Amino acid sequence: ADDFRNDRFKLIPRLVRAPLTLRLACPSRPAITAKGGRGVPQRYFSTPEYVEVDMDISKEAIANRVLGLVRPVSKLIVADLAFVLEGQRQEELPEVVLGAARLYNLDLSEAAVPLLEEA
Repeated sequence: ADDFRNDRFKLIPRLVRAPLTLRLACPSRPAITAKGGRGVPQRYFSTPEYVEVDMDISKEAIANRVLGLVRPVSKLIVADLAFVLEGQRQEELPEVVLGAARLYNLDLSEAAVPLLEEA
Protein backbone atom coordinates (compact mmCIF):
# COMPACT_ATOMS: atom_id res chain seq x y z
CA ALA A 1 0.00 0.00 0.00
CA ASP A 2 1.14 3.58 -0.62
CA ASP A 3 1.03 4.48 3.10
CA PHE A 4 3.44 1.63 3.85
CA ARG A 5 5.76 2.76 1.05
CA ASN A 6 5.58 6.42 2.13
CA ASP A 7 6.59 5.47 5.68
CA ARG A 8 9.52 3.29 4.59
CA PHE A 9 10.88 4.30 1.20
CA LYS A 10 14.38 5.53 1.97
CA LEU A 11 16.90 7.32 -0.22
CA ILE A 12 20.58 7.00 0.61
CA PRO A 13 22.55 9.65 -1.34
CA ARG A 14 26.32 9.88 -1.66
CA LEU A 15 28.18 12.65 -3.44
CA VAL A 16 31.17 11.01 -5.11
CA ARG A 17 32.37 14.23 -6.73
CA ALA A 18 30.97 17.69 -6.04
CA PRO A 19 32.11 21.18 -5.08
CA LEU A 20 32.98 21.48 -1.38
CA THR A 21 30.10 23.86 -0.63
CA LEU A 22 27.60 21.34 -1.98
CA ARG A 23 29.18 18.44 -0.06
CA LEU A 24 28.93 20.48 3.15
CA ALA A 25 25.31 21.45 2.44
CA CYS A 26 24.21 17.94 1.45
CA PRO A 27 25.58 15.29 3.80
CA SER A 28 25.27 11.62 2.86
CA ARG A 29 22.47 10.70 5.26
CA PRO A 30 19.62 8.26 4.64
CA ALA A 31 16.22 9.93 4.45
CA ILE A 32 12.62 8.75 4.33
CA THR A 33 11.53 10.78 1.32
CA ALA A 34 7.77 11.00 1.83
CA LYS A 35 7.73 11.08 5.66
CA GLY A 36 4.26 9.60 6.01
CA GLY A 37 3.01 11.60 3.04
CA ARG A 38 4.29 14.94 4.39
CA GLY A 39 7.61 15.10 2.50
CA VAL A 40 8.23 14.76 -1.22
CA PRO A 41 4.97 13.77 -2.96
CA GLN A 42 5.36 10.32 -4.48
CA ARG A 43 3.28 8.21 -6.83
CA TYR A 44 3.87 4.50 -7.29
CA PHE A 45 3.37 2.39 -10.39
CA SER A 46 3.97 -1.33 -10.19
CA THR A 47 3.61 -4.65 -11.92
CA PRO A 48 4.87 -8.06 -10.80
CA GLU A 49 8.17 -7.19 -12.56
CA TYR A 50 8.91 -3.66 -11.29
CA VAL A 51 8.02 -0.76 -9.04
CA GLU A 52 8.36 2.80 -10.29
CA VAL A 53 8.44 5.76 -7.91
CA ASP A 54 7.65 9.23 -9.27
CA MET A 55 8.95 11.93 -6.89
CA ASP A 56 7.91 15.56 -7.34
CA ILE A 57 10.72 17.40 -5.55
CA SER A 58 9.43 20.79 -6.70
CA LYS A 59 6.63 20.52 -4.11
CA GLU A 60 8.91 20.11 -1.05
CA ALA A 61 10.87 23.09 0.30
CA ILE A 62 14.09 21.33 1.37
CA ALA A 63 14.32 19.24 -1.80
CA ASN A 64 13.68 22.36 -3.86
CA ARG A 65 16.50 24.22 -2.05
CA VAL A 66 18.88 21.32 -2.70
CA LEU A 67 17.93 21.43 -6.38
CA GLY A 68 18.74 25.15 -6.36
CA LEU A 69 22.24 24.35 -5.08
CA VAL A 70 22.76 21.46 -7.51
CA ARG A 71 21.45 23.00 -10.71
CA PRO A 72 24.26 25.52 -11.43
CA VAL A 73 27.03 22.94 -10.81
CA SER A 74 25.25 19.80 -12.03
CA LYS A 75 27.84 19.08 -14.78
CA LEU A 76 30.52 18.77 -12.05
CA ILE A 77 28.63 16.28 -9.87
CA VAL A 78 28.84 12.53 -9.62
CA ALA A 79 26.29 11.17 -7.15
CA ASP A 80 25.25 7.67 -6.12
CA LEU A 81 21.68 7.05 -5.01
CA ALA A 82 20.55 3.85 -3.29
CA PHE A 83 16.95 3.00 -2.47
CA VAL A 84 15.74 0.72 0.34
CA LEU A 85 12.62 -0.03 2.33
CA GLU A 86 13.38 0.82 5.94
CA GLY A 87 13.37 -2.13 8.29
CA GLN A 88 11.37 -1.23 11.40
CA ARG A 89 11.15 -4.66 13.03
CA GLN A 90 13.86 -7.21 13.80
CA GLU A 91 12.59 -9.65 11.16
CA GLU A 92 12.90 -6.91 8.50
CA LEU A 93 16.64 -6.48 9.12
CA PRO A 94 19.13 -6.21 7.60
CA GLU A 95 17.83 -3.76 5.04
CA VAL A 96 18.52 -4.69 1.43
CA VAL A 97 19.12 -2.24 -1.42
CA LEU A 98 16.22 -2.34 -3.90
CA GLY A 99 18.12 -0.46 -6.57
CA ALA A 100 20.83 2.09 -7.13
CA ALA A 101 21.83 4.66 -9.70
CA ARG A 102 24.83 6.83 -10.44
CA LEU A 103 24.15 10.34 -11.71
CA TYR A 104 27.15 11.44 -13.71
CA ASN A 105 27.65 15.00 -14.98
CA LEU A 106 23.97 15.78 -15.57
CA ASP A 107 23.20 18.99 -17.40
CA LEU A 108 20.29 20.55 -15.52
CA SER A 109 20.85 24.06 -16.90
CA GLU A 110 18.00 23.73 -19.42
CA ALA A 111 15.63 21.70 -17.24
CA ALA A 112 12.27 23.31 -16.65
CA VAL A 113 11.74 23.47 -12.89
CA PRO A 114 8.48 24.83 -11.52
CA LEU A 115 8.89 27.25 -8.63
CA LEU A 116 7.75 26.14 -5.20
CA GLU A 117 4.40 27.72 -4.47
CA GLU A 118 4.48 30.32 -1.71
CA ALA A 119 2.51 29.26 1.38
